[in-house]
Amino acid sequence: MKIFKYMFLFFCLFFLSGCPDPYQIQAQTANSISLAANTSLPILIDEYKQQGTHEITLSKNEVDATSRLLVVEKKWQPVWKAWETLRVAHNAWASIIEGKGDTIASFLALKDAFCGLMNVWPAEIRAIPMSGIVCGVSR
Repeated sequence: MKIFKYMFLFFCLFFLSGCPDPYQIQAQTANSISLAANTSLPILIDEYKQQGTHEITLSKNEVDATSRLLVVEKKWQPVWKAWETLRVAHNAWASIIEGKGDTIASFLALKDAFCGLMNVWPAEIRAIPMSGIVCGVSR
């Protein structure tokens, strides 16, 4: 009889605790991705500024400095575009999570945006991984 009481107690504890809400898990994942992204942005900005400053110091005059800075801007343009795509995809995913909608398509868009950023990530900066997203893996 004691065994049945313990089994009943275990059964009640197991089923009353329930499984975590999948939206809560996704919200926590979205928060960790946001934290990683917000940590990496100042690193990107610093590298961008350092490259610009370096080109200015190598310049002989204002015209030379301007043309060198245009090269730096052109090099970084895909990075900033990919960063904006990631930001928009993350916001869309977070909104769908909050609305408890179908998150699969928005998460895959976020993954594509992240992988797009990794494709243009400056080689000078060690990439910051975001919550287990792995690029180059087929769906």
